[in-house]
Amino acid sequence: MSLVERGEELSDFSGIFADVMQGRGRIIVVTGVVASGKTELIDTLVEKAAEADVDRIMVSSSELTSNLPLALVVQFLQCLQLPPDLRREASALFAESMLSPAPGGLDDGVPETSTARYAHLLNEVVLTAARRRPQLIVVDDVHNADAASLRCLAHLARAIATAPVLLMITSRTGARLAHQFFFDDVLRQPLSTHLRLTPLSQEGTRQLLAARLGDQTAARLSGNCHALTGGNPLLLKAVAEDHLAEALTQVRQPPRQQTYQVVVGPRFIEAFLTCLHRVTPEALRLARAVAVLGEWAKPTLLAALTGLDTATMALAFRSLNESGLLRDGQFRHATARTTVLGHLSAKDGTALHLKAAAAIYHEGGSVTVIAEHLAAADTCEYAWGVPVLQCAAEHANAADDITTAVRYLRLAYRETTAEQLRASIGNRLAALEWRLDTCTVTQHLPTLTTAMRNGYLPHHQLPDILQYLLWHNEVDDAKALIAQLPPDVEDSDVRTIAALHFLRWWLTHTYPELVGGVRDVHFDPARHDTTAVSEVVRAQARAATLLQTLLTGGPAHSVQHQAERILQSCQLGDGTLEPLQVALLALTYLDQLPAAASWCDALYRDSRDRNAPTWRAMLASTYAEIAIRSGDMAAAADYARCALGTSPSQTWGSNIGVPLGNLVYALTVMGEHEEAAALLRLPLPEAVLESRYGLHYLRARGTVHLNQDRPLAALSDFLACGKLMLKWGIDLPSIIPWRTDAAEAHLQLGNHKAARLLVHEQLHLTQGRTRARAIALRLLARLSAPEDRPRLLGEAVEILHDCKAELELALALTDLASAYQTLGEPSKARMTTRRARRLASRCKAESLRKLLHVGDIEGADLPEADVELPVAADYAQLSEAERRVADLVCDGNTNREIALKLFVTVSTVEQHLTRIYRKLKVKRRADLATALQMQLLDSSM
Repeated sequence: MSLVERGEELSDFSGIFADVMQGRGRIIVVTGVVASGKTELIDTLVEKAAEADVDRIMVSSSELTSNLPLALVVQFLQCLQLPPDLRREASALFAESMLSPAPGGLDDGVPETSTARYAHLLNEVVLTAARRRPQLIVVDDVHNADAASLRCLAHLARAIATAPVLLMITSRTGARLAHQFFFDDVLRQPLSTHLRLTPLSQEGTRQLLAARLGDQTAARLSGNCHALTGGNPLLLKAVAEDHLAEALTQVRQPPRQQTYQVVVGPRFIEAFLTCLHRVTPEALRLARAVAVLGEWAKPTLLAALTGLDTATMALAFRSLNESGLLRDGQFRHATARTTVLGHLSAKDGTALHLKAAAAIYHEGGSVTVIAEHLAAADTCEYAWGVPVLQCAAEHANAADDITTAVRYLRLAYRETTAEQLRASIGNRLAALEWRLDTCTVTQHLPTLTTAMRNGYLPHHQLPDILQYLLWHNEVDDAKALIAQLPPDVEDSDVRTIAALHFLRWWLTHTYPELVGGVRDVHFDPARHDTTAVSEVVRAQARAATLLQTLLTGGPAHSVQHQAERILQSCQLGDGTLEPLQVALLALTYLDQLPAAASWCDALYRDSRDRNAPTWRAMLASTYAEIAIRSGDMAAAADYARCALGTSPSQTWGSNIGVPLGNLVYALTVMGEHEEAAALLRLPLPEAVLESRYGLHYLRARGTVHLNQDRPLAALSDFLACGKLMLKWGIDLPSIIPWRTDAAEAHLQLGNHKAARLLVHEQLHLTQGRTRARAIALRLLARLSAPEDRPRLLGEAVEILHDCKAELELALALTDLASAYQTLGEPSKARMTTRRARRLASRCKAESLRKLLHVGDIEGADLPEADVELPVAADYAQLSEAERRVADLVCDGNTNREIALKLFVTVSTVEQHLTRIYRKLKVKRRADLATALQMQLLDSSM
């Protein structure tokens, strides 16, 4: 057996053993911390002694027999070959000692006379045996021996001075003996040698590792391993075994550079626990307290948890540090602390954590640390506990650690009996759980509804509770709560005014069937000052004003200004998501698609970074809507899938109409008809069609029917949209352009008169250069004379280009190309078709792209290199003067009018035109406007 850094001890043994073999008695006392190698050293010494002709007697004590009187002596005598007479004497003596009372109150209950007679018997037996041959007696773990056995052993130590007996004793450093007299008596004797085993040095660590892992690995790992184990041989061997096991698991992995990381695995944990449970009870108690307190393991707090005095605690710390279990009063590795905590019984863990919470609270410690101990105890028996848990939950929420915040509030909710406080905590808990998973809120709905009905919750919290109820299709409960609103709230506080004002217009926009129960509270910014209230209140007030302006047909510039103000001034958080969603949708309805996409993307990334799955799902759904209007079908499908994947379909409730409708619409445009049809077969909550969310689903389903050549089914869905929007008073083409959708169905059915009526209605309802107006112009062109179509489609193209609505732009260009072909202008038709094809490819509009490759337009199906078309760079070749002339030509000015406006001659204008025609590759004045328009589209793509 090869020992590391034990050469001095082995050398001392050689001299001592030589004395014994010459007839002199010797005593070796080996002490060391837990797992320092005492037994291994003794085994090595015994092996060396085995080469001589000696008798070996090996006994050991354990914690199981530490309170059993004379257990060690009995074991000793059982190892000796006693003659029959001595065996009978030993048995009688043992029986007598068990039956006789102990005079003088000795702590082990063994009479002194019995102890003296046992000692005499033990001495006689050993000395008699020593006269035959030398005796090697090993007593391992003597710190566990009972007091009576120790007195007998002390007698033996004095009796062997002139006999060939080597008595080797091992004891753990820091252990409290039953009677300290033993060590004092034994070590005072001149025949005693004390071998103190210290932990291995870093060099010793390297040697031990080298024997198991090789020199190179040992050299790399020795420093970290020594820091991890403190030189404890048992822990070091366990680390080496874990390293070898990890290496074996990587044998089949692809080759990679060796990293030389210390592996803390199951063998280390097992060895650590072995060491921990072999220290003194006081040290074990202290180690558990250190594990519970962590960085807060200060002397005053440790004393409160362990009940140890300063001196005892100092001894226990010394033992733990020297054993390699602690370093400077803390665990050397996080796994060690986790292991100790994991092996606490439920009862002990609860008691320690409660003590820790109380001690830290009375020292004025961090509420987060206190709450963590209360949560670990899973109970809160202190009056101050619930407020601490609430405060700590808000700290965790501010750090976006929602899981921790929920854990604290669940405990606070469970430990609270006061109805109003319980309702408040329950509402806050629901808000945080909603952020993680909408389904978890269902367990709170009955209690929250009851609390609101009984007046335990203020009215300004009603919008949140209604959102939960409506999301989960509890429409009747929502109606009941709305019906209980007081008739007069004009004199309420500003939070209630803002919340109810927002609630009315939010319901108007999303659940119009319920809005009748909410009184229209007039919110006056001049009267209701929001400067001193929370961000949520300000956001609700502004979002309500925005919705009111939007849904009542207010000016677009005012709607845009209000939406941008909300987005610029409001951070994503609890209570602000809906106002932010309103602002995003307002920009989307106004066709400010790049701005809406930019804001939505920023908010989406924020929700992703802040561990908010519900927020992320809702923002992904909104982004899909923006992407559909922008014509980016691939992005729309991706974000809709993300929304449905982040929060599965069964958790969306009635809100599923938007992400599901967007996904179906995008897949249909992309030509993924089977997947779209499969999605339409999913069951939907009945409440979907009672909300705005159902309009998106109806429109998507109608689009599927239209692409399946089922115009009657499509018309039914589109008209259902219209009927609901008219009924609800939100008939805005910017939300759902149902009239032009229905017109498309009528055109497939050949009902041109009905289609024309719907198109004119939409044109009448749209103001300015909007996407909905451009769609109507495109369909109007189909219903108009061929010579009128280029003008109508040209206007539609310009509007859609400005709106960045690329799919609708591709459709308008397709119709414009067809119009040119009908009018006998193939060059313009080819040019326009190529632009439409390019846009259709970018939009992933597979059906449209295939249509444009059929070749109905002469030359349109040729490769791009075979058709001479202007490119974006051609326009850049025009000089400034040529551009001014070209722009005036496109505006319809004659050469003379251009000359007068530019203060040049007609001849100069003609020369400019000649160069313009050549650079743009056009042959006549009529083609110039089309060429310039295509150049503009090219430059924006």
